[in-house]
Amino acid sequence: MELANSRFVPASQQRTWNKLIAPETLKVCITGCETLERVSDNEYLVGLRADVGPVHARFKGRLKLTDMKPPHSYHLQFEGEGGPAGYAKGDADVVLEPEGEGTRFAYKAHADLGGRLAQLRPDQAEKIARKMTDNFFSLFSVCADKTFERNEQAKVMKVPVEPDPVVAAHRSEILSKVSWLVVPGVIMAIIAYHTFMH
Repeated sequence: MELANSRFVPASQQRTWNKLIAPETLKVCITGCETLERVSDNEYLVGLRADVGPVHARFKGRLKLTDMKPPHSYHLQFEGEGGPAGYAKGDADVVLEPEGEGTRFAYKAHADLGGRLAQLRPDQAEKIARKMTDNFFSLFSVCADKTFERNEQAKVMKVPVEPDPVVAAHRSEILSKVSWLVVPGVIMAIIAYHTFMH
């Protein structure tokens, strides 16, 4: 399965990079993610529950980032095992570029599926992967939003910030769903991690 696309993230390139490699952010943004542990500067262990079409299972996976050029790009390798449900493995290239006041997040990923996952029709697997990617970016954009960045900086500087009612309402609505929205990788089930890649 091949996936390639780009999304706009309303945050600076550096902040987008920082959030993208932060375990606490990824755990919130990856659908079905139950555990995400950084075991080294560029490697993560992931535990997630995935409902991929007719396949329902828990996966254990490993993500490794290589060729890192912060805050511009990296190469991601992933693999996950779900017992009888099957496995997913593959890789992805992620590139971040400044765009206006935000960042253009581009990715190209490839995944191989085995076991019951491999029985999904190509169009069904792609539809599921794209839905998971959409969920990931919806949550990630909220976590990385520059509005919240300014609020965080103000807290560090101990300067009170008046909350924007619209932003606050939107954030409350999104965060109320966080416990139900947890994604395999952009690309592990989407790629089946983090797609599920990614």
